[in-house]
Amino acid sequence: MSNETLLATGAVLLGAAITPGPNNLLAMQSGRAGPRAVAGLIASVVAGSLVLVTATWFGGAALFARLPALRGVLAIGGAVYLVWLGLGLIRRSPDRPAPASLRSVLALQLVNPKSWIMAIAITSMPPHDALGFATLAGLCVVIPAVCLTIWAAGGALLGRVAWFERAMGGLLVVSACALLVEIA
Repeated sequence: MSNETLLATGAVLLGAAITPGPNNLLAMQSGRAGPRAVAGLIASVVAGSLVLVTATWFGGAALFARLPALRGVLAIGGAVYLVWLGLGLIRRSPDRPAPASLRSVLALQLVNPKSWIMAIAITSMPPHDALGFATLAGLCVVIPAVCLTIWAAGGALLGRVAWFERAMGGLLVVSACALLVEIA
């Protein structure tokens, strides 16, 4: 992988990993629950990202190109999940952090439109050889882990800030609605 491609891939991945999204909101919640919760969340998000990157590397992107309706199904599933997650943030008591099972966080990756877009974008960059895949997998471990740690630290610092959680929940619901309007 050339330095230019490595830098471009890292920039795309960093942009996707550091900007607000469901994974980052869950990281903030996990930050309130302690280091063990953060480590489990990060492991689940990274594992899910590696599954998506592996799937797109080995033909998943071509499947989306061949079956455009699949993208709509994924977007609808993702939007429904984002609404559910957002409403949970809006309604939850600020005294308790959101429980996030490792399985549910891993499943979130499979319906998260932002994760799919990132995976398709970074796997479309050359080279498509074993070293390129290994480099990409390494980036998919390190960059999201660092970004999620930053979000978790922010959650730990904010502590119990009900208005912030409700605002983030509202933004998730609005984002999901915008996604549904876009695909309609």
